[in-house]
Amino acid sequence: HGELPGVCDGTATGICGRLESSTCLLDGHMDSKGGVLGNEYSGWLVFTVKDVKEGIIMLALETSHDPSENDRTKDWTEARTSEKQEVKKDGDAVDGGEGEKADEENKAAEHDAETEKADEKNETDGRRLRRGYSQVAARTNKRRRLLPEAFKFDFAIDGKVTTLDKRAFEERIKKPRDNLELLTVLDDASAKAGKEIEVAIRMRDCGRDCAFALTHVYWA
Repeated sequence: HGELPGVCDGTATGICGRLESSTCLLDGHMDSKGGVLGNEYSGWLVFTVKDVKEGIIMLALETSHDPSENDRTKDWTEARTSEKQEVKKDGDAVDGGEGEKADEENKAAEHDAETEKADEKNETDGRRLRRGYSQVAARTNKRRRLLPEAFKFDFAIDGKVTTLDKRAFEERIKKPRDNLELLTVLDDASAKAGKEIEVAIRMRDCGRDCAFALTHVYWA
């Protein structure tokens, strides 16, 4: 979400956000910050952090996105970590028959068509696209979204799940500067040097009201 095309890694040779609609060759500023945007219906986000030496993993989150920014789950009625995890009404897993495969192919085609339309729209207004994400970040301190009292944030380290309720989550997340929210999910000096660690996060009991973006993962 919010990611500009190109190489936006902050290097001197990177070219970021240069679109067909750009009117200046110097218009490729290295100020794009994308993220993985989700809500309760997005289910678990699972990833592997490699070469952890000091036992520290921190997540950079943006917790003030408007729910309307995430339309991927608009028709979902339950959390789905993957669209392949369809479940029958009787609770039995779908057997992956031809009908389901065709349905998945149709969904993929529809998603590709929607993506192409979105790309075309973005290319016609490159400056708006570049400013969009920074404007969201700039509103963070002006428009704090209140989490439901029942909100829960789960994170798992190598399968061991820790649950934070609303109060614990708000106390644990740190804000060292404007527009930066950090959540430490691992601080264990006994972790084996060079270890690969599986991390998973999800939100519960907040529906679409909690629209979070994971922008960075820091580890040592």
